[in-house]
Amino acid sequence: MKENPVKRTRKLKTPDDRDVLAWSDVQARLIYDNLRPFYQPYFKFMLLSALRSAEFRGLTWDCIDLMNAEIRIRGDEGKTVKGQEARTVSIPEEAVDILRAQEFKRRHAEDMVFKGIRAQIVDMDEFWRHLKKAIKLANAARSNDVPEIQGSIHTLRHTSITLMLKSGTDIHTVSKLAGHKKITQTMRYLTTQPEHFHTASKRLGDALKWD
Repeated sequence: MKENPVKRTRKLKTPDDRDVLAWSDVQARLIYDNLRPFYQPYFKFMLLSALRSAEFRGLTWDCIDLMNAEIRIRGDEGKTVKGQEARTVSIPEEAVDILRAQEFKRRHAEDMVFKGIRAQIVDMDEFWRHLKKAIKLANAARSNDVPEIQGSIHTLRHTSITLMLKSGTDIHTVSKLAGHKKITQTMRYLTTQPEHFHTASKRLGDALKWD
């Protein structure tokens, strides 16, 4: 045989195996409780929406639909991240309440939704400084059964996506809401636990109850 036939075979692409750092709901609550009150609604909104930090920072009122509880994320032609595909994100009622509380700051449709302490746009570096301080305080306050808390502003998005998947939301829906271009990006957030197998088998049994 002159040439190995496998040589020209394309390697199967697999999900990135790097661990995705995400907080548990208990860890997230500890951070929230120790965060400066000005940034608490910002922290919670990022958890509830799964927005990227640049999307959150660049969010304007003309992208908000409070009536239908939706946010429109612009694509390349807009003001968000380069290479980002346009999408519509549904948000829960708790996130709508946060937006309504910010409405008093609104003057024009093009105004930023989330403003900084001393500026018309939130300073993510300053937000991170306060978040880092809150994480330190949360670690000091946590009980022994709560793992040490680490992370960054990006961990908010990772936590949101992870909690959606753990709560049973199907991966295709989560992928669309997160703005992932490929399903393999979302697969990085999947963690298989023993209880997941029991839940899956129970759902299958429920679906096939013919009596």
